[in-house]
Amino acid sequence: MARMIPDECPPDTASPAERQLFETLGQRLSDEYVVFHSLPWLDDRFRVLQEGECDFLVFHPKKGLLAIEAKTGLVKYERGAWYRDVGKARLERLNKDPFRQAQSSIHLIVEDHLKPALGLEDGFPIAYGHAVALPDVVNHNLETVPRLYP
Repeated sequence: MARMIPDECPPDTASPAERQLFETLGQRLSDEYVVFHSLPWLDDRFRVLQEGECDFLVFHPKKGLLAIEAKTGLVKYERGAWYRDVGKARLERLNKDPFRQAQSSIHLIVEDHLKPALGLEDGFPIAYGHAVALPDVVNHNLETVPRLYP
């Protein structure tokens, strides 16, 4: 089991996707992994202090870091925008692109926090990336999904 920080999913976690992912990551990853949930960060690059949060930051000492943004509900991407199904055949546009959220989190955490704290000017010693988790989305017809690799 992965080491989870905090140890348990906080009861005030509103997102069902985050609660589900917390449980799944904790149970399915080995003890080599450390998973931070709801990791807050501050960004002062633009002379205005902005707060943000990384839903999950997964760390493995050899494999690297992965920032994950979790979204609840039936989410879809269409014509350059992200939408959530709010029921009764209505879609609500998400105010932020979840991939950009995860990307912003990992770059800010690595570039503005970890590299300076570790005294690194050039490069970073481990790989890092970002992802989005959509646990409520299921594609029942995988044959219609375009294949990226033969």
